[in-house]
Amino acid sequence: MQPARSPVAFSPNGARIAFGSDRSVRVADLAGASREIAPAGAVTALSWSSQLNLIAVIDGGSVWTMRADGSGRTRVDLPGVAVQAVWASGSDRLAVVLRRAIEGVARSELWLVNRDGGFRRFVIRSPAGRAIRDLQWFA
Repeated sequence: MQPARSPVAFSPNGARIAFGSDRSVRVADLAGASREIAPAGAVTALSWSSQLNLIAVIDGGSVWTMRADGSGRTRVDLPGVAVQAVWASGSDRLAVVLRRAIEGVARSELWLVNRDGGFRRFVIRSPAGRAIRDLQWFA
């Protein structure tokens, strides 16, 4: 088994996990057998959609979505560096926290997107000196 270099994301049924290793995104069963599904550099966050059975991956500040076998890999174009991403439970929407400079000041922004970025909606920007942390969805 490859060591995880990122947090893990559980599959909707809890039978598998996805994680970033040294150079890839991997999916493993709970017995420990894992396989590479996509190349990656610096995976910092993952989230698994229960509705779409897709994995969202933040790699080097960019958001990618893909199936658990690595197919359908799509980059979601966003106007900043992604630091957090969480799928809405029972939905096809992904909440993403971006970091970007606004008038020379680093700010956090919350965006809603779909799996390919065809839907993108700005939600809120943090006040100067504040950050959006611990992104979660609540029913």
